[in-house]
Amino acid sequence: MVGEHAAVVLGFSESSGDPGEVGVATYRVRAEPVPGWRQLVEGKRWDDTTYQVAPTWRTVLHGEGWTASWTAPRPVTGNLELRGTLTGDWTYGVSRLTRGRVLRARMVGGRIERTGPHSTGWVPGAAAVLREVEVGTGFADGMTIDPGAPPGPGVKARVLADPPVREHGVLLDFDLDDMATPALRAPFWAGAVAADGADLWLVDRSLPTLLRLRGGVVVDWVSWPGMVLTGEGPRRALHADAAGCWITGPDGTVRADLTGWVHVVDETPVRHAAATADGTLALTGRDSVYAHLNLDGHLTLGPRLDPAVHAGTRFFSGSLGVVRDSHRGRTIHRVGEDLTSLPVGEAPTGAYAGVIPGGWVQAGRVFVSGSLPQGRGERPWWPLDHQPELPAGRTVNRYQLVSELDPDSLQPISSNLAPTGPLDLAVDDIGTVWVTAAGDLHRCPPGNGALAGPVDLTTLLDGAAARVIGG
Repeated sequence: MVGEHAAVVLGFSESSGDPGEVGVATYRVRAEPVPGWRQLVEGKRWDDTTYQVAPTWRTVLHGEGWTASWTAPRPVTGNLELRGTLTGDWTYGVSRLTRGRVLRARMVGGRIERTGPHSTGWVPGAAAVLREVEVGTGFADGMTIDPGAPPGPGVKARVLADPPVREHGVLLDFDLDDMATPALRAPFWAGAVAADGADLWLVDRSLPTLLRLRGGVVVDWVSWPGMVLTGEGPRRALHADAAGCWITGPDGTVRADLTGWVHVVDETPVRHAAATADGTLALTGRDSVYAHLNLDGHLTLGPRLDPAVHAGTRFFSGSLGVVRDSHRGRTIHRVGEDLTSLPVGEAPTGAYAGVIPGGWVQAGRVFVSGSLPQGRGERPWWPLDHQPELPAGRTVNRYQLVSELDPDSLQPISSNLAPTGPLDLAVDDIGTVWVTAAGDLHRCPPGNGALAGPVDLTTLLDGAAARVIGG
């Protein structure tokens, strides 16, 4: 919001002279190549044919009070003068956070025109259209659904909005000299969550630190000799069973039991896993093979995944096995404890369902998470038939929906709002749904559209004794 402090990771885009560019300025910078960057000069298509790639050089630009990453079309180093635009960097994460106060916010749009019965395109050479806002909102799509169009599947008739503008970004003016003092990191930043019986397990988003709660009381708070993870990239996951909890991630597999004993079982990176009833762990690694791992570190290999079927697979882990969305046909499969995979139905779809980034099978219940529709129009939020009221000053792009599905029909039963970003979910022995998002633990109340309430972990940990153990 305008007037608030913000922190962003910046990227740089060199000016092309297009009239539609906004925020173009000349910058004096120090260019520094990213160490270890190897130039890709040849790409590969799905059919294994190759094509030439224009050479680029990954570079970090250092300005006065800011840094930005740049995919430079030529090799550069040292002090330079460049003309272009500072943008949000969602790719490499090689530049540091830039902090300041937001002085002004404007939505950036471009004029569009109809190019076909159901398609539009940018108007060539048209200048950018700016709209003053107090909050950087979700993007408008520049079009409206024809209210006279008949219901049902298929492409509905669309009409151009008035004016015919499609917004595609937000332009922020920053005061880099007005920086808020960064808040201290909380003692525990909730990442993954798992439950079995009355035990609720949590692992820190970055630190190799495990927390176990029972009845709202801290039972154990322990760190083991693992990697400190960055804010981006692979994350750890938890898989609880009656005897303890498995921790999997980019630095291998760790086992914790109910006595507080924690040890490293295997250091092989794990992509996806799920606890089984007999105390072993069903998992897949980089080689796309199902396997069982026992407490002694013995690995029993299962069938190899067929790349023609499992390409682009998203795995959903749960206490009963692994459920996956094949993404191509949106088919959901259940992987049994014998490591065989059987389809159980089609993933739910809706007009604004978007991508389903995560899913869980917990205590026989099925959950999925999905992004909300963006734009200024009055759209229903699948699977809801309405738009829930948001807190004052909040916008749609700050939330996602967590929906429970009928385990047989896979149709939505209820949905809850949760903060956007990486999310995990667990169900305890009394049926309470717990969600971790944005570093907090939330209790998810029943009903549609209700915001999951945060739990004050800092207060719970006040006075608790943290332990550090060996491997």
